[in-house]
Amino acid sequence: METVTRYNNNNLIFKDSKYLYLISYNSVIAKYDKLSDKLTLFKNWDFSSTTTKYLYRFINFYYYDLTTIQNKKALIIEWIKNKKITYKNQ
Repeated sequence: METVTRYNNNNLIFKDSKYLYLISYNSVIAKYDKLSDKLTLFKNWDFSSTTTKYLYRFINFYYYDLTTIQNKKALIIEWIKNKKITYKNQ
């Protein structure tokens, strides 16, 4: 895997031929499938305000423009409930 972006020492994006991964404190927070345009979130996606800050940047850049969304967390929860994105609690 190749590092694409290093937000800071604890939040970075890795890529391989199919996926982009947002890593925060050694945990995978999100996975974006470049081929199918599918986003998967993992259980620690809202662990802290710092984690969500970088998740929003990741989503905004690779998946969906969040710049005009006031309540980003509520939108993400709605996406999970409506199965627009996949959520894995592991």
